[in-house]
Amino acid sequence: MEKEFLSGEIAKFNLADAAIAELSSRYMGLTISDGYEVVHKAKMEVKSRRIDVEKKRKELKEDALRYGQAIDAEAKRLTALLSPIEDHLETEEKVYLDQKAAEKAEKERIAAEKYQARIDRLCSFGATFNGTMFNAYGNVISGKAIEAATDESFEEFIGKIAVAKEADDLRRAEEERVRLEEEARIQQIKAEQEAERARLAEEAERLRLEQEAIEKEKKRLEDEEKARLKAVADAETERLRQEELERVKKEAAEKAVKEAKENAEREKAAEVARQEKARLAAERKAARAPDKVKLLKLADDLDAFQVPDVKTDDGKAIALWAVTELTALVAELREKAGAL
Repeated sequence: MEKEFLSGEIAKFNLADAAIAELSSRYMGLTISDGYEVVHKAKMEVKSRRIDVEKKRKELKEDALRYGQAIDAEAKRLTALLSPIEDHLETEEKVYLDQKAAEKAEKERIAAEKYQARIDRLCSFGATFNGTMFNAYGNVISGKAIEAATDESFEEFIGKIAVAKEADDLRRAEEERVRLEEEARIQQIKAEQEAERARLAEEAERLRLEQEAIEKEKKRLEDEEKARLKAVADAETERLRQEELERVKKEAAEKAVKEAKENAEREKAAEVARQEKARLAAERKAARAPDKVKLLKLADDLDAFQVPDVKTDDGKAIALWAVTELTALVAELREKAGAL
């Protein structure tokens, strides 16, 4: 009775193997050369059938959980039969879409190169850009206008710039001629002024040398007196320095003896403290040894504990949780006990 009921429920998928075989026969031979719309329409029909199978599977499972396995198996079988057809059609469809995307990318690349070439030509004329408009010798054009212009209209715009540039070059050349003439006149005036400055400088240098000779002789006499006084002061300074040096040497020797004695006493005290610390640590470790053995035995007992065999999903979830917690507890217990 139950087998007949399940057979009846499975039949509700309303999609026989023969129908799927017919879809396979009709569509597995399709390629994109048959036309994008044909392949896309065929794919959508097969996809619709597959989606109907999934919807029916969920509907039947909601009626009775005990039929779930049979329904899932049939849905999986039908889906496995439909998926190769859908995958084939989707592959063929992708060939077409990839080709269209490549064609579009190529058109965009050519347009971008053409736009950049036009920008480069404008820049060769010294055009400036303010973020919106290009300006070359008073001829203004936007980036969008450059992109949309025909070759003829763009060349006409370039011609206007060339004419303006030629006029600007002539203007600049005349300005340069006038500037050079004025520069030559100024240089002549500068040369005359420089000659006068040189004459005055020569006279000033003569007076400076005379004053320098006077100052030099005065300084020689002052230096001789300073040297005599310094020799007297240096002799007294050296005597005092030798006395201070002897005093510092004596104090340093006394300090070295004192520090050596203090270091020896500190090292001796530190060694006694280290030995006492080691003795106390050994005693504490020996006192903890029985506890360490007991705790490690507890960890082994917990590790060997067997979780009961449970059947329900809830019970299995709780059992899994218990195993996870016990494993973590055993690891932590062994780690802390090992440190005793």
